[in-house]
Amino acid sequence: MIILVLLLLVAAGVIPGVITVWVRKRRAPQTKDAVKRADRQRLGVRYAEDGLFLIDDGMWTGVLLPGTSDDFASNAQQEEAFDRSANFYRQLLAYAEAEQGRAASIVCHELVRYQPVDTSRWEAELNRAVWDPSRLFKKLLANKVAPHVAEAAPEPRRILMVRLGTFKGPTMFDPITLILNSADHVAEEHFRSSDLEPFRDAAAKLHARLSLVGAEPISRADLVWLIRKPLYGNFQPPIESDYVSTRPWRAGFFDQVIDFEGRNLSDAVEVIEPSNDGGERRKSYVTTLVVADSPAVMPFDYHNAWGRVLRTLPYQVEVSWRFKLMSSDAWKKMAKRRIGFIKDEADDRVQAGKIDDAKFAEVYSDAVELDADLDVNPSPAMIGQLRLSISAPSRKELARAVQDVKAAIKDIELQQPLNIQHALLREQLPGDPDPIHVGKVNLCDYTLGIDLGTRWTDIEALALARLDSSPNVGDAVEVHRNGHVLGWRGPVIGYCVDNGAVVHFDPHVQVARNHGAGIGIIGASGGGKSSLALMLFFWMSESGTQVVAADPKNDIERFCYYIAFGAQVTDPEFEQHANRGILGTPQSRFQPINAEFWAETDIINLYGGPAGMLSAWALTDTYEAGEALARAQLELLIPERADRDKLEPGFQKLKEMYRKASASGETYVPSLSELASALGEEIELYQKAADASNNDWNSRLHAKQELVRMQALYARLDNAARAPYARLLFGGADATSGFRSIRKRRTVITLFQFTPPDPSKSPSQWSEKERDAAAAIFTALHRINDFFGDVHESVSPHTGRQGRRPRALFIDEAYIVTAMEAGRDLIARALRQGRSLNFVVVFISQQAKDIAAIERAMTDAAETDQNQFSTVFVFMQKGRAEAMAALELLRDTSDADDAERSELARRLLPSTKGGELGNGVCVMRDVDNRVSVVKVDQMFVELSNASETNATLMADAQSTPISDDGDDWTINPTTLEGVRSGVSRKAITAPDSDDHSFEFDGFDTLLTT
Repeated sequence: MIILVLLLLVAAGVIPGVITVWVRKRRAPQTKDAVKRADRQRLGVRYAEDGLFLIDDGMWTGVLLPGTSDDFASNAQQEEAFDRSANFYRQLLAYAEAEQGRAASIVCHELVRYQPVDTSRWEAELNRAVWDPSRLFKKLLANKVAPHVAEAAPEPRRILMVRLGTFKGPTMFDPITLILNSADHVAEEHFRSSDLEPFRDAAAKLHARLSLVGAEPISRADLVWLIRKPLYGNFQPPIESDYVSTRPWRAGFFDQVIDFEGRNLSDAVEVIEPSNDGGERRKSYVTTLVVADSPAVMPFDYHNAWGRVLRTLPYQVEVSWRFKLMSSDAWKKMAKRRIGFIKDEADDRVQAGKIDDAKFAEVYSDAVELDADLDVNPSPAMIGQLRLSISAPSRKELARAVQDVKAAIKDIELQQPLNIQHALLREQLPGDPDPIHVGKVNLCDYTLGIDLGTRWTDIEALALARLDSSPNVGDAVEVHRNGHVLGWRGPVIGYCVDNGAVVHFDPHVQVARNHGAGIGIIGASGGGKSSLALMLFFWMSESGTQVVAADPKNDIERFCYYIAFGAQVTDPEFEQHANRGILGTPQSRFQPINAEFWAETDIINLYGGPAGMLSAWALTDTYEAGEALARAQLELLIPERADRDKLEPGFQKLKEMYRKASASGETYVPSLSELASALGEEIELYQKAADASNNDWNSRLHAKQELVRMQALYARLDNAARAPYARLLFGGADATSGFRSIRKRRTVITLFQFTPPDPSKSPSQWSEKERDAAAAIFTALHRINDFFGDVHESVSPHTGRQGRRPRALFIDEAYIVTAMEAGRDLIARALRQGRSLNFVVVFISQQAKDIAAIERAMTDAAETDQNQFSTVFVFMQKGRAEAMAALELLRDTSDADDAERSELARRLLPSTKGGELGNGVCVMRDVDNRVSVVKVDQMFVELSNASETNATLMADAQSTPISDDGDDWTINPTTLEGVRSGVSRKAITAPDSDDHSFEFDGFDTLLTT
């Protein structure tokens, strides 16, 4: 990749003074005497609505650009990421060509700013998305989680400002405010809609084009934050509102967004901490670096891409990059003109005899080479001015940071200009720079920035930096071309290890964005996968999602018991009451602490449950449906078709009894146990036929053979009522069976002590106990299958919107389900239909092969979309083979060699085996195929205690009392503090958004020099 540098122009100037920065929606014309005082105090933001920002005479719009995760990517994938980044700028130029013609250009301002978590925006998003949040959910979110994550590491935001053109339309001023102009220098400015409409159309087209790569339009509040951020130094500006205070002005408002006070030093700007509380105000120091020189040829090197390198430094290095993209025709025309100037000067030098200037000779040589290249291979170009901004609490720390940045970016020579830092700081504000502070002659006509460090390069220079590289993963909002928004940011589940950024995740976001319904959580025991699964289970069910969980180890059951009953779970008699199903009833001395949580929880114990809880007719609504399920159960219990045929008279009798009861208005629920009674009548007939009194020897012999077979079948059915698993199917039950209704927030199906059939055996090789277990599990899955199909529109009690209630199936130790074809079919169906049914499957297993088997089965079935596991969490793997299989769930490594795959897989091993993962640390691949290492954070001590699965530690953890009031729950900040970086420790008091006092009356006294 060749980056050709044509020109480096350095300019210097002195910008004095301390200013106060205000921004307003409307600006009045200034009298000559007032220009010096007013313009130095006010930014020229004249209009900031509808995605348009009129700043002085320049009309701008802006978008928030998505990041690209490169972790666990092969070298070939890194090259592809570079190509995608470069293609983004080509598409931006293509937009300009479509609007302007072949000789097109477009002025842009790309910014990378670190922003604290906007918890108010996140809370609003989540509040609109949840179906029926509990009181506990609301309190924990608003009073605990939001304040907690507000202290997380600021997240890098990459914003692209695009200049749509120069506004030349007339404006009208209110006559009364014009009279007052001489005093306040503020007047109502009105714009004609017809003059704004072309810019609105242009912005809409640009937003639609950029939405294809995930870009989101920025708002007025975002613009205000972009103004604040560089003027706060290393302090964090508030993001709760888009103004500090506002002054009513006739029909509008005059808004103050920051009261900036600073002092221009030789190599930095001293920023006085903005504060409204009247306390001691600290100082911060900010400096801006510019490019002094760079190689003419810079090959792409991901590991040394300076945007990625800056991200690894221990402090925030922010980027301001003003540039102009030019089409090949526009570039050729302008370059030819400048080359002509150089050739003319060369001729003049020859005539004057000045031919010994080596530096000019080099410029002339480059110009001749470029001239030839433009004729053969004209290409788009970029004129840019790159600025790197660094801030620190002291000049000593700032000097050290500057040296670190210069050392980190090895291929580019950076310069710290003297006596112009104030102007460089102001230049970072979005929009047209104000020439009053540097003089228009010192501004670059192409980029509109200060003509310092200006570089002429190929367009790929923007991609070489890899500013799009970001470790951020998790939920994201998708904006369609029609403006329709899909998705939201779910609850917080942890932080990116690389930069401490908050990770949001709600499994239903991926189906809302039209992706697959599967979520995979895999890893060896003790790695933390159960803690993540239980946290998801809690937040989802408490938000109103209807969750069914298959719980083979009773981890989820114990989790629910502790949340509901607290320390009572450690009582020796608690388990006995739980097995009897009397917890929380008058028959039990154990009453819930969190009554609301327990009232919305069903615990269904398949092993210790009551006889008949899986009776076919108790789980269905009609006789026919019950008979179909009963026959399916018998197919697993009794593999021989001839034996099952012997039960046909019994089925006929059950049907006759059901019809008679229905005709008389009585309730009759058949059961498989009654088939044994019907079989007994058949046995009596065979006994008579086999009796010695029967003189027909052949008939008697046949009767004896059938009698043995019938008696064995009878014994099988009769004993089933007492067998550990089959009794669930054969015992007497009615329609009030506990497993019939799945209507609560949480239904936990405990499979503890179930032993699934060996998947290597065929059903004919299964033991009687294995067949019993298989039939019980199949029936449970059948009921869940009905739960999937019970789709109907309902109204959210929280938002009032109509739709399908979100639902989820959690399958822990998923090998138990995948051991049977019925289980595999169930998961496949859920994955296929989840998107349309608003349903997700959280699949938890120790090995990646379980997920791979399901996706392989769907491939064999010619599914159109086999990648149904849109999100995957990989916890530490036991060995190399497991790690290699898990790696394939994260990235497609078909373009990597064996050594590269082996190295990537090594990272998935525990640190004790040379890997990079430990307890509670996983690698997440999100719905956008971004991959990053994530530290899971349950946040609450209560959730951590409830999730404890270590038998040694559980008793102590769950002996801690728990409250039903979220305000009493305890945040554990350890995880956040362990990954937190780049945050000013002192919180800035949030402004009162309801304060409309007249704070600007004495604004003329705020200016000092």
